[in-house]
Amino acid sequence: MIIELLTSPGCPNAAAAKQTVTDCLTTLGIDVPIIDRVGRYPSPTVLVDGVDVMRPEAEAPIGDACRLDLPTSQRVLEALRAHRPGKMETNSTPGQFATPDRSASAPQSVLASAQQLPSAVRELHRAVLRGFRDHSQVHRDDLHPTAVALGIDLDEALHQLAGADLVHTGPDGQIEIAYPFSGRATGHTVHLAGHLPVPAMCAIDALGIPLMTGTDGVIDSTDPDTGAPIRIQRRGGEWTWQPATAVVVIGHTDCCGTLANTVCGSISFHTDTQHAQSHLDNRPELEGFIVGQNDAITLAESVFGPLLAG
Repeated sequence: MIIELLTSPGCPNAAAAKQTVTDCLTTLGIDVPIIDRVGRYPSPTVLVDGVDVMRPEAEAPIGDACRLDLPTSQRVLEALRAHRPGKMETNSTPGQFATPDRSASAPQSVLASAQQLPSAVRELHRAVLRGFRDHSQVHRDDLHPTAVALGIDLDEALHQLAGADLVHTGPDGQIEIAYPFSGRATGHTVHLAGHLPVPAMCAIDALGIPLMTGTDGVIDSTDPDTGAPIRIQRRGGEWTWQPATAVVVIGHTDCCGTLANTVCGSISFHTDTQHAQSHLDNRPELEGFIVGQNDAITLAESVFGPLLAG
């Protein structure tokens, strides 16, 4: 068995991906080295015997783009079990995998990165998220009492959160990014019941805020091409979309960097499938696909639902 980790230089998700593979190898008791390859790759990509664990039916393309479908423990374990020594050859071919749900391509690194944090830093991360939920904005000074109580250095903790691409602070000390929240207007506004309106980083992030907080709410957005209003309401676990035909485009640009720079601006609500497809067709710089309402909600739940738990 040959396991390769393909990354582009400076990929912020490389360490988390390698840890995921290492943990899966330990779980299965497989003693095989991980071969690191750095170059112009969709990053990070995990190959098991040359097969991409997230897209086993496709050949790994060349190009230094940040991946949305970061390697998950479930997919890595499936690949390792299928290719582990002693398995019959017919069980180690790509065709033995179920075709991945396209909704698996998502900003999964938010949850994966949070899970890799030291416990005290992760609790500070939760404090940032609660601050946005309760006050719609957070300043670094607001976090000082929490850092003291946790026994950690605030500047060092914020540096770790920035390195994990979870929280980014502006020069004035205001928290500008704390996925799924934004410190400035984005065109996606979430009105949680009993709270101030707060901007979300993208469409999936907007859906994730009511799910993460366990709160009813209303999301106001627009179709980026037509300007038509889109409103999504969650009440008692039930969702209502207006218009009823609205969908989500999940796209990304051909570059590597933070999710805010490479992904968030390309994940948007659209009034219907036709407008969503036109949006993709008219932007050759974007790679992406369309997901329906249920898949979008499921995706948001998987990425953001567990962030405040614990």
